[in-house]
Amino acid sequence: MRRLTIITAVSLTLVLAAGMAVATVDLRAQARPTWDNDRVLTILIIGSDMGLPRPGDPKRGRADGLHLLAVDTRRHTATVVNIPRDSLVGVTKVNAHLASGGPQRMKSVMSSFTGIDIDYYALTSFRGLRGLVNGMGGVTVELDRPIRDAAARANIGGGKQKLDGKKALAFTRARKTVPGGDFTRSKHHGDLMLAAHRKIRAQQSDLPSMVRLLGVFSRNVETDIPNRELLRLASLAVKIHPRDVKQISLSGPTGFSGGQSIVHLNAGSAFSDIRQRRIGR
Repeated sequence: MRRLTIITAVSLTLVLAAGMAVATVDLRAQARPTWDNDRVLTILIIGSDMGLPRPGDPKRGRADGLHLLAVDTRRHTATVVNIPRDSLVGVTKVNAHLASGGPQRMKSVMSSFTGIDIDYYALTSFRGLRGLVNGMGGVTVELDRPIRDAAARANIGGGKQKLDGKKALAFTRARKTVPGGDFTRSKHHGDLMLAAHRKIRAQQSDLPSMVRLLGVFSRNVETDIPNRELLRLASLAVKIHPRDVKQISLSGPTGFSGGQSIVHLNAGSAFSDIRQRRIGR
């Protein structure tokens, strides 16, 4: 499995492409569309709960961060759909499909569930997320209230906050003391992805920094995106303005099954909008 330069929350996929665009600026004009002729690129972003400091293979952990990124490759708009880890998909919680079959199974299950052909996946772990954020020099988010969560080791003030890798991981793990619990945690994952995209896009003219970041990303993310797609991804990402990225956080009624909490997901029009190419703001 190749490790490639694409960032994820938990992907930060848009960040990779922005960085690649700078590193390959002389070749950007040669890029050609290579996805199916539907103009929509889709990437499943997975945050695994395994990998150092926890033992185990991240590709066989639980997908405690799950997001679907859809990009309209012509209009240069994007939608990020945040999917709660306890969502009932099939006969089990969605996060269990990674452990039972790896990222390719997760991609297949989510394609069937959403009715969307998912092109690629990008996966990272606890350690990977810390490495990504530290490698970027931190990212800035704005919080409407402080986050104090002992279980996640989160002690983050309200307002505008610059997060290093350690704080970013705590931010994305906190759920027990935040309003909305896991629903809010899932949204925080998306907030971190968008913050990373804004930062990298703003600094894309700094070529030495971008080249350095490419190495950081390659050490911390796994993906099935083929090498031949990177130039197209790069060219595409830098054309997407942050205002044209829409974030949707899904929720639904909660319950119990087999002694575990589950979410009966209410997707609304999120997936049908992507299928019908209503993407971004």
